[in-house]
Amino acid sequence: MARSNAHAQVLLETLAQFNPEEASSLGVTSADEQVIDLGPRVSERTRAAMAKAQTELEKRLAEEKDPNVRAKQRGPEVRAPDSSHGAHLRA
Repeated sequence: MARSNAHAQVLLETLAQFNPEEASSLGVTSADEQVIDLGPRVSERTRAAMAKAQTELEKRLAEEKDPNVRAKQRGPEVRAPDSSHGAHLRA
């Protein structure tokens, strides 16, 4: 459980960098005194930080031996939305 929580902390800390109010609501106490980042290129910086977090989590997943932690870290399969969904409404 502790390793799984440590893995989740990677994403929570990344979230806290840009949206500390949301992170605080999820229990990240280090974000309690911070405010949302609306600075220049916030979308670009957020994507870069999330890509860095993803790389770290993929590295941890490759090194993880416990099958329960591996399953939890991988989480549910997520698919990109079908771009044709609602296409008939755009006509």
